Amino acid sequence: MMFRNWYYSIFSMKMLLANRSYVVLCLVLGSGLGFFNALATQMQQFACSRGYTDEFAGLAVTAMILGGFGGSLFMGVIVNRTGKLEEVMKCCGGFACFIAMFVAQELRKPDIEWLIYATMAM
Repeated sequence: MMFRNWYYSIFSMKMLLANRSYVVLCLVLGSGLGFFNALATQMQQFACSRGYTDEFAGLAVTAMILGGFGGSLFMGVIVNRTGKLEEVMKCCGGFACFIAMFVAQELRKPDIEWLIYATMAM
């Protein structure tokens, strides 16, 4: 009995890894989650080294969380209406990469709090 359960779990994993859409979904979601965790953890160090306050760093991460929540609702509605999960994930992942590069450049400059808030909320 134990061998049969083990065999089915290995077979299921092989089927999942052979599914291109599943692999793309895992890569996009995994890299997005990794970027979020890294930025949320290091935001205070990034911001304070450029003269921003601790409060600014916390509010910027809060804006990022709220923007992600709103974006996930928006993306869910689009996927539900079109049924094109892979295409929507690719577009949103590309947009998120562009915004991440923009945020990285903004954090290098002092005294642009509202621009950083706005970009983090995207």
